[in-house]
Amino acid sequence: MSLTARDFLTPVFYYKRIAIIAFVVPVLLALVAAVLAKPVYTAQSRLLILLGSEYTFRSGVTGDTDRLSFDRAQIVNAEMEILQSRELRQRTIRDVGIERIYPGTVPTPKAIEQAAEQLGRDLAVTAVPQSNVVEVSLRNRDPQVAAEVLAKLLELYRERRLEVFSQADIKAVVEQRDDLRRRLDEIEARITQFSDQHSLSDYSQDLIDAQAQKTNLTAQIQQFDQQIASARARTNQYRSKSGAAPQDIELQSDVGPSLANQDLNLTLLRLQEQRRQAAAKFKDGYPLIRELDAQIATVQAAIAAAPKQQVEIVRRGVNPLRQQFDAALATNESEAAGLSVGRQRLEQSLRGAQSRVDELVGIGPTWRELLRNRGVVEAAYQDVSKRAEDARLESVFSRSRANVRLIQAPEALPSGHSGRLTILAIGVLLGVVSAAAGIVIAATFSQVMISPADVEAKLELPTLAAAPAINGPRPPHVRLDQLRPVFLSHDDSAFLMRILATVGRERHALVQFIAANPGEGTASLALDFAIAAAQRKQRVLLLDVEPENGGVVGHLRDQGATLTATDTAGGVMRVGATRLYVASTRGLDLSEDRLSSAIIAARNSFDMVVMAAPALQQSYLGVTLSGLADLTAVVIEAEQTRAAVTRNLLDKLDAAGADVAGAILNKRRFYIPRLIYGWL
Repeated sequence: MSLTARDFLTPVFYYKRIAIIAFVVPVLLALVAAVLAKPVYTAQSRLLILLGSEYTFRSGVTGDTDRLSFDRAQIVNAEMEILQSRELRQRTIRDVGIERIYPGTVPTPKAIEQAAEQLGRDLAVTAVPQSNVVEVSLRNRDPQVAAEVLAKLLELYRERRLEVFSQADIKAVVEQRDDLRRRLDEIEARITQFSDQHSLSDYSQDLIDAQAQKTNLTAQIQQFDQQIASARARTNQYRSKSGAAPQDIELQSDVGPSLANQDLNLTLLRLQEQRRQAAAKFKDGYPLIRELDAQIATVQAAIAAAPKQQVEIVRRGVNPLRQQFDAALATNESEAAGLSVGRQRLEQSLRGAQSRVDELVGIGPTWRELLRNRGVVEAAYQDVSKRAEDARLESVFSRSRANVRLIQAPEALPSGHSGRLTILAIGVLLGVVSAAAGIVIAATFSQVMISPADVEAKLELPTLAAAPAINGPRPPHVRLDQLRPVFLSHDDSAFLMRILATVGRERHALVQFIAANPGEGTASLALDFAIAAAQRKQRVLLLDVEPENGGVVGHLRDQGATLTATDTAGGVMRVGATRLYVASTRGLDLSEDRLSSAIIAARNSFDMVVMAAPALQQSYLGVTLSGLADLTAVVIEAEQTRAAVTRNLLDKLDAAGADVAGAILNKRRFYIPRLIYGWL
């Protein structure tokens, strides 16, 4: 849907009362405000901003990195922000007095806050392009007050910027130095606590001493092991020698004749005596003699074997060699035991030394990290301390020289500005905006339709034709026995016929006109279309279904048309000598089925049947018969028919299977002036 200028201007002139009221109210208010407006005076001053050391910064903590400096635009913007700060405005109000700046204001905290906001709106700080000049202006109803307040503001501004840069250059560095001092003290305390916890004096020397002690103890243990092994070897040797040596030895012995030898000799002598006596008594070989000989031989052999002498007295004593062995054994065993005890103590000392070495090695990373942190923080502290002193000196010097120059003292302009034209312009602008908003709101929420664009926007239905409203007497359809359309133009009727041609119903077509409410002109439009179709050499039947009063037939009779009855059933009458035939269902007692059959038969008999259906509020018959029509046109009365009512009709037609081609906006009025309308 393409909107034209006429579509835009139609609601403007239709809702012109609303637009005029919406326009006049803001304009009148602006006019009253302009009349009551008092002149406002402006005090002006200019400042020259120079580049100073306060805009040079170090990017690093140690201060050995490149210095960063603001450019001209950044410096000017920074000074402008200080000038526009809320705190500066509040201090100015307190020093000058809120009652002097804004007479009639009670000095309360809330009033001071509001006055600070108002002063911010009255204050204008602008930078002169391509320069370091800042222009400061202040509005007030009293020119002297404006100049006084601006002078106080600039005075406080110079003090405030000194505070800002003093805080930036000195306090920040001093706080940084104190923070580093605190961190350094914390690290020193941690180092002291760590040293006490691990008994450290000098970590490197302690580690060397512990390792040397460990090495010395290891060597001593090895030496003790050698001594213990030697002592144990000597002990084993002396023990074996002592075991081999007798405990006592023979010291002296007395030797005399052997008593056994003497006894054997006496026994031999006795046996010899007995053999002699036996030999005297018995013969040789006698058993007694042989036995005695044997005994004698035995004794003689024993005498021969027995020693001739024997020790009579033997004196024995302790073996001195074994005593020496035992003494040496005891000495070596004692030495080995002492060496073992000493070795155990050395092992304990070695374990302690090893534990100390392990402890020192384990705490080494922590100790080195503490020392490294102390070194870093100490170096940073020394540098920041130097910077703090430099900043202090720079601050002292900066107080003696200001980087802001006053090149124009605050002075009030001689003439004031009331702003009446501005107020009026704003009022007119608001009036135009409110008028446009009123038109848009009225057109959006209005349920009636005044133009084809409204029909298409509210119903999403194409507009087939727009029949204008006729003011005064209506022209007759019948003049000198000639029929002519009154409401629909020939172009509108031709457009409807072209639509019929597109659906392939140029012959034996059925066109239905239907409306939602009675009196919207359904019968008149149907008659116009039927006349236009009859003028195209077609036999056209205009069927007036359930007409009010006389309907189309009565209307034609009233205008003097000749109606001739035909042989066709249903009361079909021919209008004069034209190809238009009319019929009415009034007085016919036909059911819906019989009426539908009659309509179908009539469509087959005529080139076109135009049906003027009753309004939906009058009868539902038009909706029922809409399914027979090849084309249905919904009639809408401009400015009267509500969109919701028409949508209800469209829903029922859609449910009945009707082919709705579009809508005809009837009785449309043109609110655009004729001159403008013709020009558009």
